[in-house]
Amino acid sequence: MFMGTVAFCYYVEALNRYIRSDASSGDSDIINCVAGILGSRLEDDGAKLASVSQSLASVCEYILENYEKYCVMREIYGDLKPQFDSLRISFVRMTESAGN
Repeated sequence: MFMGTVAFCYYVEALNRYIRSDASSGDSDIINCVAGILGSRLEDDGAKLASVSQSLASVCEYILENYEKYCVMREIYGDLKPQFDSLRISFVRMTESAGN
């Protein structure tokens, strides 16, 4: 990965703030990138993400609940909802097992 796990965990809150901000409206590129990055991080660094698993579950849930906000073009990115739902479930389970 291009960013170490400690640095990635540090920036999770900045990601969460951006995703929830008005500035992210129509930003389908970030939604696609987040899906890919979170999937890769979960696969490569899963256990190391426990400290931010609650925030990651929250950002996945927010994206799912506000999916239309980002204007994700299905013909370019496909349907990212199933991926975000799977990520959300994984991070929720991680949070529960870590006792966060």
